[in-house]
Amino acid sequence: GSYNIGLGADSAKNLTSGQYNVAIGSSALSVAATNSDNTAIGHNALANVTAEDNVAIGSRAMKYSTSAADNVAVGRNALQGDGSTAPTGNCNVAIGSYSLDASTTGHSNIAVGYQSGTAITTGNSTVAIGYQSLAANQTGANNVAVGHLALTAATGGYNTAVGSNAADALTDGERITAIGRDALGVAVSQDDCTAVGYAALDAATSGNQNTAVGSHAGGGTVNGNNITAIGYN
Repeated sequence: GSYNIGLGADSAKNLTSGQYNVAIGSSALSVAATNSDNTAIGHNALANVTAEDNVAIGSRAMKYSTSAADNVAVGRNALQGDGSTAPTGNCNVAIGSYSLDASTTGHSNIAVGYQSGTAITTGNSTVAIGYQSLAANQTGANNVAVGHLALTAATGGYNTAVGSNAADALTDGERITAIGRDALGVAVSQDDCTAVGYAALDAATSGNQNTAVGSHAGGGTVNGNNITAIGYN
């Protein structure tokens, strides 16, 4: 191929007709032969990929990916895969060490921050921004977690948490909206709840279809259903 750059032991060593590739680092892009438009910078970055249009920067970034295309991975072990099931998901963005590092067929995910989305395997259309946000979720889809430890224990889907520690204890709950630091902070298994405001519904451990708007709104609620609290405390 032409217009390729390879620097480092075994980097781009099997390229034949592939074009416009950059491989810098030992064993970077070492398996690709006919594939084009990949950028691999770092030891074992894109080491096994046989697809195109990927960017992997960092040691072992996208190391085990094979047919995955149109991905961006920046950081040590970002989007690397677990070594037993080759990641094949497309259109993922992983920025931060160990972000999306267990992904297999998951696609259209965005993870920014150390260990953000670290457990996602087949989950799709998820956004995790912040340290260990959505760190336990494997298969849940359509989640949005923005903030330090937001939705860090959640395994369900269709949840939105914005704020440091927002819904950080939630496990299998779904269709949760938590906006504000510590909003729904101790909820474990709840569905269809909305908490907007600092520490809103922060004492609720169970109960469904609850709504709280305001700083500390619904703060005394531990369990119960169909509760509405609007205003401070």
